[in-house]
Amino acid sequence: MQTYTTILQETTFPVVIHGDAYFDQWDEWIAQLELGNQLPRETVQVKQDLINLVLQQPQFAPYKTDSELAPLFEKLAVLQATD
Repeated sequence: MQTYTTILQETTFPVVIHGDAYFDQWDEWIAQLELGNQLPRETVQVKQDLINLVLQQPQFAPYKTDSELAPLFEKLAVLQATD
């Protein structure tokens, strides 16, 4: 849960598809796609869905008051409110 929260905090939205040092030939191929380097969904909605995946699931409700996990739920709520 800590890693999931950290990744969401550190991910810059909107997300753009691109290559890297290993996949150094992807950018040219991606540019040829109909969507270009954009995701097929609105990236702000993707972020909200990833946050809601945890905050809105009844299976996680018992953990919202857990002393170790409650701060992570609070961070996710703050991330949700910033959009």
